[in-house]
Amino acid sequence: MKIIKKNILFTWAILTILLFLYCKKDPEIQVINKNEYYIVIDTSGSMAGGAFQHIQKKFAELLSFMKSGDTIYIITFDSEPKLLKKIDNYSLEKKEEILQLIQDLKPLGLYTDFQLLLDYLRDLLSKTSLEEQKFDQEKNILYKTKINQYVIVLTDGKDEPTKKRKLVNIKEYSTTEQLPIQDRYIYYISFAEKKSEQLEKNLKDLSSNVKVIERPVNSNQSDQNAKNNINRQEDASTTIKDPSGLEELKQDLEQKQSEVQKKNDFINIYHKILSLINHYKYIILISLLLVLILGTLIFYRFKPKPMKGELIFYESGMHPSVGRAIKLNRFEKKTLSIGNDPSCLIRIRQKDFPKKVELKAVDKNDDYYFKIPSKYLKDVQLITSDKNVIHSGDKFKIKNYIFEYNYGSKRKA
Repeated sequence: MKIIKKNILFTWAILTILLFLYCKKDPEIQVINKNEYYIVIDTSGSMAGGAFQHIQKKFAELLSFMKSGDTIYIITFDSEPKLLKKIDNYSLEKKEEILQLIQDLKPLGLYTDFQLLLDYLRDLLSKTSLEEQKFDQEKNILYKTKINQYVIVLTDGKDEPTKKRKLVNIKEYSTTEQLPIQDRYIYYISFAEKKSEQLEKNLKDLSSNVKVIERPVNSNQSDQNAKNNINRQEDASTTIKDPSGLEELKQDLEQKQSEVQKKNDFINIYHKILSLINHYKYIILISLLLVLILGTLIFYRFKPKPMKGELIFYESGMHPSVGRAIKLNRFEKKTLSIGNDPSCLIRIRQKDFPKKVELKAVDKNDDYYFKIPSKYLKDVQLITSDKNVIHSGDKFKIKNYIFEYNYGSKRKA
């Protein structure tokens, strides 16, 4: 009984402590998802012609992936990387400005230096934060903006440094200290007539977050051929892969951003629940206290009281003095069970003995006795009573055993 009481108090104490730990006066947290795009355009001389024209033509489609509020970095690279423009809080009004900027670009670089580009991206990304925080004091809400960074490289894939340097070894940038790409995604779209298979392989090996998008030979003629092929299709359900590579890019971006959004939604729901608990914590505490009190009252109200008196039993033909006496106040039960079943309070180990006979304790009008349910009357033979009740001093028989019930520590003569 003491153990049960201690457990109830211990449980209540734990619930109270946990509630106040979760209900500190900290603000509600809301996680917001924001994207940053680093669009890297190869402006070296080798891009002149169809490749660069294709980028200019498809750039509006590329911008259609961006959403209002996103940040866009336009970076050019050839013999030297350069941040052409940073667009904060992208909107449709800024779209024409960006497209005009791309149309004015000329692929006039002397050569392409991938090492300088990778070093530049490493430094730029390492200086940008992946999380921003803003506190609204009136609403008591802390807004945490999770920033997802995507690097999109548009190039012909030709590393053509000066003679002073060897071709870049991409694998040297595979550690996060040299090129931090954790939680960042790099998309490499090649516009080369002849692909650098080794370069693309190294890019794929760089990280699972680097994706090489295979684009067919990039010229106006190839685009026209692709259109002609589509027109010649007899089966309308069959489609040819978009020659720009942007469709594959779009699908991958949508999948990754959907995964991020689901994660943020889960976090927001979690913090919303904590906020509601914090707001109604006193009501919850009072409710828990009332439930505890009510539960305690119910427990003590319906808790079985110890049975009264003692029961002595012995086999027929034996003297009562050699019988075994059981003090019933040891048991907090509403029924006295007798039988050969291990669950019985009084167990008689005989095969022909009933499995279980249950006598119901009754405490009524200052009288304490046992009532025999009708289902057990066939197993119980009354000796001193002709009713289905057993009072103090009464005897009854089950098989070859005689039982005598006495109210008190001594049985009647």
